Amino acid sequence: MFEYQIEKLRALKPVLDATGSDHLWGLARFLFERLRNPDSYVVFIGETSSGKSTIINSVISRHILPVSAKPTTGAITEIVFANGDTIKYESLFRNGSKVNISDHEAFVESALHPDKNISRLRVSVPSTDSLNNGLRIFDTPGYNSIVEEHEEVLKEFLPNADIVIYTVNYKIGIQNEDFTFLRYLKELLREDVPIFMVVNRCPVNVTPANPRIKEIGDLTRDILGIKPILHIVHQATPIDDNSLAMPNADALIKDIRKTINSPQRIQNLEKAFDFYIEELFLKCDKELKIRLATAQMSKDAYDSIIITQKETADRLRKAIPDLIEPAFERITAKVPVLISKAACKVGNLVSTKLANASKFSKDEEIDFINNFYLPNELRKVTRDEIQDYIQVELTDLNSKVDDYINQQLIEFNNEISIQIETAIGKASQGVIKKATGKIATNALGKYFLQFGGNGGAGAGVANAASHLLKKAGDLVGKRFTRETHNAVKHFLGKIGATSMKAVGASIAILMELGFEAYDLATWKGKAKKKVGKALSEWEAKTIKEVKIDLKKLEEENKSIVEQIAYETLHSFDGEKPEDYEKAYNDSRLADEWSNKYLKTNE
Repeated sequence: MFEYQIEKLRALKPVLDATGSDHLWGLARFLFERLRNPDSYVVFIGETSSGKSTIINSVISRHILPVSAKPTTGAITEIVFANGDTIKYESLFRNGSKVNISDHEAFVESALHPDKNISRLRVSVPSTDSLNNGLRIFDTPGYNSIVEEHEEVLKEFLPNADIVIYTVNYKIGIQNEDFTFLRYLKELLREDVPIFMVVNRCPVNVTPANPRIKEIGDLTRDILGIKPILHIVHQATPIDDNSLAMPNADALIKDIRKTINSPQRIQNLEKAFDFYIEELFLKCDKELKIRLATAQMSKDAYDSIIITQKETADRLRKAIPDLIEPAFERITAKVPVLISKAACKVGNLVSTKLANASKFSKDEEIDFINNFYLPNELRKVTRDEIQDYIQVELTDLNSKVDDYINQQLIEFNNEISIQIETAIGKASQGVIKKATGKIATNALGKYFLQFGGNGGAGAGVANAASHLLKKAGDLVGKRFTRETHNAVKHFLGKIGATSMKAVGASIAILMELGFEAYDLATWKGKAKKKVGKALSEWEAKTIKEVKIDLKKLEEENKSIVEQIAYETLHSFDGEKPEDYEKAYNDSRLADEWSNKYLKTNE
């Protein structure tokens, strides 16, 4: 698998050697490791004590994760299949550091009572089955823990998931918490991610035709809008009083492997790996072409270029106070107003619904409003009036920032080209274009920094097909571009998820009606007050969380501009090389690789 990509990367070795860059070599080693062991994310989610940990223990054929009748998982735990014959336990902290855990007993203690600074726990287990290579399984806390303590981590994990395994208990079925969390889940997942609905602890005689199973499948389909992949896991029986029950999850494991190793997914990964290898080459090529160009210059000409790039970097940073900060100040002020209007609008709709209801249908109406009407109306109004507004504003901001940055970089490109042409003549224009045409946002480096360790949500380029970052900053006849649509879509998904989480809190208030014996003549008025209280709760929580999300997005936008300014500032960096012959020969190595492997030669 990925033999051609491995060949391309190995052939890049002389070019990497010529750059002498430890940073680029580090990226190459990381990429090579991912080619040999591409990662696949399988995320288990479900109600507290739904049996997620027990099923995972069955998948890995070991009693690693703590199981009990009481809630057990207090931290996100990652299971990695690895070479070797020993089990290794680690704590991954939010600051990127890792600490080994001494033994299984200490691991269980960390799982049940995690340090608040821990991002997740990791267990590396030996694997003799090649089908498990690169498989990463994530056990998550129950609903309340996810929403309250691990929400930010889940917001990053779920968009990177290859498969989501959602577990419910056969006896309990789909509950109100499932309605809330499945909607939350749907907002964060990519559209192509399969969702497995695992009905756990089924009696031994239960089949897919069982009415309870069909009910769970139909409800899940109604909530998600897609048909889930249903799996039945039967109740396990311990061999004796001293043993732990291990359910048979062979069919689930087989289906997970089939999905991960599907031809379409392998093809997508090949494209993604090709992209990142070419990105790595372009970084090397930029370094070597700049050396060749600057080796021909005088010291004064080189110093003049250094001044020009500093002035351009300073101008680029002006996009932050002039464009980004005012836009987010405007959005942050407007969104709470829209959320308040949304709450009022939905309140009026529910009031009308109650007014038209039969006075004898209290329980049915409360159940319908609670589980369907209120969440669906809030989702619609969030999408149509809040998310649409944010999308328009962010798209407009992106266009203005793009225009400004393009203009500055095009002027920089023209000025640098004139300076180099004056210094070394028109004969080197091809070299100049390659040197000045690769001022980039460091997409590859940023991707690996975010997803390749340091306790980040991802672990490499397994999901690269869905995270393809456009090659930015190619200034010769092209524009600076970013994946605006995907970025905005992902952010709006977070806004939708935030709203759905707040719906869960408001539903709890409305549910009180179902347990209070109101007189049939007065329950509608009581219900209206409860709805008002529930919507006020939704409004307050949504405003608070959306403001936090907007602030984070503002910082991300600022960071992008700072990164472009940094790249521009260091376009021509370091000491001016004096050995022209070596610079020329090194550049030829890059040209030879490009002629053989680069699909689009410039």
